[in-house]
This record gives sequence, structure tokens and C-alpha cells, in this order.
Amino acid sequence: MVDSYGIRNQQVRDMLVRYLQIREPSVDYSTLRWMVYELVKNFWLDIEAHNPQANSLRISFEEGRAWLSRFTHGSISTKHRTLFIVRGLYLDIASWATDDAYWAQWAAPSFLTREDTSGATKHKRRNQARIHQRIRDLSPILPKLLTSAAQELKDAQALLAAGTAVDQGEEFEHQGITYRRIELRRRTINAPRGSGRVWVIGGPYERRFDLTQLEDNCFWSWALINTLSETGVRIEELVEITTHAFSIYRLPETGEALPLLQIVPSKTDRERILLISPELAHVFALVKRRITTADGRVPPAVRYDEAERVYSPPLPHLFQLHTGSERRTMSPAWVRITIKDAISRAGLKDENGNDYKFTPHDFRRLFATSALSAGLPIHILAKLMGHQNISTTQGYAAIHDEETLRNFRSFLDRRRSLRPTDDYLEPTDAEISEFHEHFKKRKVELGSCGRAYGTRCVHEHACIRCPMLRPDPTQRPRLEELVEALECRKVEAEERGWHGELEGIEISLNAAREKLTQMGRPVSLGMPEVFKS
Repeated sequence: MVDSYGIRNQQVRDMLVRYLQIREPSVDYSTLRWMVYELVKNFWLDIEAHNPQANSLRISFEEGRAWLSRFTHGSISTKHRTLFIVRGLYLDIASWATDDAYWAQWAAPSFLTREDTSGATKHKRRNQARIHQRIRDLSPILPKLLTSAAQELKDAQALLAAGTAVDQGEEFEHQGITYRRIELRRRTINAPRGSGRVWVIGGPYERRFDLTQLEDNCFWSWALINTLSETGVRIEELVEITTHAFSIYRLPETGEALPLLQIVPSKTDRERILLISPELAHVFALVKRRITTADGRVPPAVRYDEAERVYSPPLPHLFQLHTGSERRTMSPAWVRITIKDAISRAGLKDENGNDYKFTPHDFRRLFATSALSAGLPIHILAKLMGHQNISTTQGYAAIHDEETLRNFRSFLDRRRSLRPTDDYLEPTDAEISEFHEHFKKRKVELGSCGRAYGTRCVHEHACIRCPMLRPDPTQRPRLEELVEALECRKVEAEERGWHGELEGIEISLNAAREKLTQMGRPVSLGMPEVFKS
């Protein structure tokens, strides 16, 4: 990985390789790859480009600050990660130099200080605030998504059953729509092409469509969304679930059997046990029935670990698919695409008309938010989610700080009780009528007036000059006629020497042209952008 960037100095290259080999056992493959990218591509290659004679980490303060200035003024969004990794390189070598003579020759003072990385906290808080607002927006959408996925699966299964009940080449009707099952050509006598699959044409499908694949896609969308919503597991933990993870625990007092799900160590290397709800048990039962072979067993499948770049031994994974002639577990990328397609089919749009974006980790945050809102103690939630530090779980608690909202509501009630009672009198019929009449009068020929209630027209209805006029795009031809008429009046005033008239015509003409420009200017009514530091 280091040699792919082409470092000129061989000694520096060997030092970086040795450093990364020491760090390799404590990180996964993806993290190691990022470390190579930050240390070699973003740091050392830039140093060599501006100082070809550089052969050690002993960089002058001026040269180091120059690199920092070049790097921080770029468009890289992960600047703090680079600064932490580079500063960690200097600190690690300084620590190792006390025990290993090799590192003593490379030990050098770091040109990066704590102040250089202090902005990471602010950046993290901004990201956390953005994520919290995202979860607030998605919370009311989750029930709609769950309902849509269930209904979609039910419809797909009914359509597939109707298509399976007829012979190839015959027409059938489902929910008032006529379809025709396509007759498939045989490749061999014993293995018909598309055997076991139902292809149809008709209704919304102008070209032939595979109903079997549609039902399969809808089923896995439903299963994945419900599993993530009910457990709050990470995506890598989801695809690692096997049939060996299920167990039964009987309460000593009553003998009641409780189904349990074991989550194997992943990100934090901590095992945890989750109680399986009846809804989740229903999902797992249907998933197991779908992947079970004719002899009644779950076939073993190979899982590819994208973080470690290794294949696992064959295990009876629950979320598995056919890949060619073998079975493999679902990849995290496949899970993300499946969830995205389910949202698109559900037609869930935001205020800008775009599909809502649910990531697998969003379900984890929504699970934590729901648990905290239901009164689950935060230290119990930390154990369920596999957090080593309860402060990590507290980040989820800040999504809906009900105590703050409740106290602020009490403050508003107390402040309102101190205000004069006249401020809260019920309006009379005459006052309500006057209020509605104001908005009726705001409608003018060229659009509508933006005057606030209780204010009078400062231009005495000369709306074309008024900055409060909101022009209606449908009145553009009328406004163009006014501009043309004003231009003719301007020419006449110039010819006859009416200088008093000329000034007023100029003001009206410029205002009319500005209104035309406003009509052609696009106006965004979406959410305000979040500026990143």
C-alpha cells in the first residue's frame, strides 16, 4: 500500500512501513488503509513535493506550518482525522524511542500542537447536532416505512400466488388488472429456462417482469428493516447473525422461557445478549423458513469481511443469498441498497420532493431514541447497544431532551402569568373580520403585497415601485406591457422636455424591470444549508 504512492526517500519509506506494521495488529484493514493514505498521500508526499531533500521527520516549524496551511485550506472534509494521525505518528515514535534504538533516530518534536486539533470538538458537536436533527425528522417516518414494507410484501406475495396458479401463456386478473404469464423457452428437456420463476407482462409492466424476484426483494426489505428497527444492531452485526446465536433462558422463579439473541463481538469486541420480541421472533421464523433447504437445515454460507478482507468459515448465517453456485451472506452494501429501494418504492418524500435517506445506523439511533423515550435507564441501554462508555449513549439521549423541554414549558407558563391579562383577551368578531380583510386587500393586479398586518400602504398603491410587491409569474405579460408603455412615455418626456415627469418615469421603469428579474429568478423553498467549518 505504501509503495503504490511512490515515496522517493527509501529510508522514510522503510520507517513508515515499519510503523504501520507495528500498528497493524490493533486496527482492521480499512483503518490501516486510511492511515496509509493520510500519512503518505496527505502528509509525506506533500512534504517531498515542496522539499525534495527531506529525509527525516525533523521538519522545521516554518515548513510544518506551511504544510498545515496548505492542507487546511483545501477541500478535504476529514481534515481532523489527518491531523490526529500525523500527530499520533510523532507521539508514538517519541514513546517507542525510549525502548528501541531504531526509533530514537526518527524521534522529532511535532510541529502540530493541541490547538491545531482543538477544532475537532467543535466539528464533532456540529455533526452531532446535524445527526440529532436528522433523527428528529426520521422518527415520524419510521412507522410509515414499516407499514409500507409490510403492505408491499403482502401485495407482492398475492400477485406471485395469482401468477403461479395459472399455466404459462395464460392470462390472469389481480386487483382488477390483467396480466399474462409469459411462456418460457426450454434450454434442455429436464431444465426449463427460468424454471421455478414467474415472468409476466401487463398492467404496469410493459416489458416482461420477474414476479419471483419482486417478492424476494420485498421480503428481504421487510426483514432487514424490521430486524434493524427491533434490535438496534450495527450493520456488520446484522450480517453476522447465525442460527447458533439463538438460545432459550428460563426464569428461575416462574420457568417462563425467554428467547435470546447473542450479538457476537464486532466494533467494540463486546458480546451482548438481546431479548427477542414477539415481532422479531416472527421475522426470524420467516427468514429461517425461507433459507431452509428441503432436508430441513439452514445451509452454511461464507461471509466476506470487508474491514479485514478475509473470508469466514461456512456458518449457518441467517441473512444469506445465492451468489452464482454458492451461498454468501449479504454484504453491507447490498443491505444499504435494499433499504434505499424500499424507501423509493414506498414513495416517502421530504419537503424537497427527494426520497428520505435511511442508513442502517439511523435505525440504531431510532432504536435508542425510542428506548430512552419509553423510560429505559440509560446505563441499561448502554449495555444493550454495546457501548463501552455511557457518554456515547448520552449522545443519543440528547436527541429529545424531554426534561429541558418540560422545564422550559414551565418557564413560559410562569412568564405568561406575569403579563397583563389584556394581552390574552379573546378577539372580537370585528377584530377577526378586520384581520381577514387585511389579507384580502393584499391581493393586487401584479401579485400580492407583503405588508404586515396593521401597516398601511406607504406608496399609496403605486405597487410597481413598492419593494413589498410579490409579483405573480402569471402576470409577466401584463408587466412586460407596463415596461413597454413606460419606455414610450420616457421617450415622449425626453422629446418634450418634461424633466419633472422624467424622474418619476425612470423610478417606475427601473422598479418594473427589477420585478421582471424577480419573476425569472429561481427561489429555493427547501431546508437551509448547514455550513461546515
